Amino acid sequence: MKKYYLYISTYMGIMGIGLFVLKIFFNVLYTDSELIYNFLPVLIILASISLIFYFINKEDLKIKWRENRQYFLFHVCFLPVLFIATVLFIEDYSLSYKHLMLPILTLLIGIGEEVSYRKILFSKLLRQTSIKKAIIYSSLAFSILHTMNLFGGVSIDQMAFQLFSTFVFGIFFAVMYLYTHNIILLILHHSLWDYIFLSRLLENHNLLNIAMWVIPIIQIIIMLYLYKDYKNKMKKDIFI
Repeated sequence: MKKYYLYISTYMGIMGIGLFVLKIFFNVLYTDSELIYNFLPVLIILASISLIFYFINKEDLKIKWRENRQYFLFHVCFLPVLFIATVLFIEDYSLSYKHLMLPILTLLIGIGEEVSYRKILFSKLLRQTSIKKAIIYSSLAFSILHTMNLFGGVSIDQMAFQLFSTFVFGIFFAVMYLYTHNIILLILHHSLWDYIFLSRLLENHNLLNIAMWVIPIIQIIIMLYLYKDYKNKMKKDIFI
């Protein structure tokens, strides 16, 4: 596991250094709307190293699934997010650099984080420990990643909320990976979710804004249901 911990630490370090450099040398803070566009080189590096590390260690990360993949409960959460992201993209459509680049930038975030924390770390933990511990440890690591935002000027209050929310979402995505066995769907979900908030267009849509608060509640309910289901299956030794 040492090289996996080293990889995750390296990933965090690159992210932290990137945010620090933007803050100190370019006066771009994490809360600035321009941050995501200035962060492009770092996002390319993070997405690239995640894919390279995965393909190098692909054989060591294979999971022998004993159940067929499923999609219904995933789509219950994914399709509303897809709809909202599509509405925002179309309504604000323009041929400007920022409008066309934002989906690409959030896709890079989705690739880097989902490959690193679900496809690599979570898969490795599944081979080394119990499902419960794999979910918790990988979600904690995903949450801790976001402490790097302190280097970009995030306040302690904002950080506390991010740590909690990313831990919960880390659990959700881990459970969804168990459910779908499909990292591409998780990348898309993650990317669309980030696009919605980074576009900063929700404030113009009261109903969509409310929906984006309801969706996490549905995700938590589904997450708890599936975890209970997996827990029962683990006792019968019919899952992984």
